[in-house]
Amino acid sequence: MKYKVLEIFPGQIKVEFEDKSWAIVPVSPDASLEEIDNSVANYDPDFLPSPEELINKNLSVGQKRFSKKMEVSNEVQTNANSSDLIEINHEINPIVDFGKASPFDILVFADYFAQKGDTRLKDSIESKIQTIISNTQFSIDNLISDFNTETLDNETILRLAEAELNAEQS
Repeated sequence: MKYKVLEIFPGQIKVEFEDKSWAIVPVSPDASLEEIDNSVANYDPDFLPSPEELINKNLSVGQKRFSKKMEVSNEVQTNANSSDLIEINHEINPIVDFGKASPFDILVFADYFAQKGDTRLKDSIESKIQTIISNTQFSIDNLISDFNTETLDNETILRLAEAELNAEQS
């Protein structure tokens, strides 16, 4: 859908769509026009979920609650069995440099920034995934097999552990 830039603020822009709806969209100061269009698309009424999908089912009108800050834990909690998890060892080239962050860490960062309105990292990861799965040779069975082969190789595990230990000591 076409949009018109109404105002430019530090780190965000206000846009109006053809249907007269508007949004304030986070944008990086160095974002290209294509990246800006992509960010605006996240607020475009054509791409938004239906209002019914956006209603939180955990609340009801008239419900009384107390506000409080959530405690942040350093532990990752999951309902999945460890056998259900697949370790991803391929490199992702994110927009932001996270140094020696693992792919899991980068996914956590992507989700965090997306919740804050900056979807560039998440979009970059999704684009990379789309490129991988659009390959006609792609097979989820081969992908799982490749990961299992790599993670079960004792020499690879020893080499990665040694590299991580050396990195911590530096």
